[in-house]
Amino acid sequence: MSRFIIIAVAALVLVAAIFMLTSDDGHPIRPTVDMNSESDASEHHALEFTSNNFEQLVKKADKPVLVDFWAPWCGPCVGMTPTIEKLAAEYEGKVVIGKLNVDQAPDIGVQHRARAGGIPLIVFYNNGQIVEQLRGAQTEDELREVIDILLEP
Repeated sequence: MSRFIIIAVAALVLVAAIFMLTSDDGHPIRPTVDMNSESDASEHHALEFTSNNFEQLVKKADKPVLVDFWAPWCGPCVGMTPTIEKLAAEYEGKVVIGKLNVDQAPDIGVQHRARAGGIPLIVFYNNGQIVEQLRGAQTEDELREVIDILLEP
């Protein structure tokens, strides 16, 4: 019986330790995506929005814009990356599609209330104005539906 208790306690301690792992900035350690990876640059179609280029690339764009507010520690955000990349390739030249890391551009994240559990957040702009916001992980079809509406004449 005591052997069972020792094994059970050890398992609980291990599970607790795994859940308590955090990075230096206090966020839980989760899988990440390196948006700057050169491993297969041909697959990177989504732009990288920053505090420095957000005004020009998003608010002054002459096309509809999809902004994916994300962070590398956010599992659902990382999971959406292939969908965002696929849509960026498919709609290239018709829609500006990109990602904004809220850890690297907290000023923009705060403006969109994309901090403190508010990501993933997808914001659609048209003529410099927000026209739609989708909070939480979205399917390709859900994103495509909004994009197609924005592209209607």
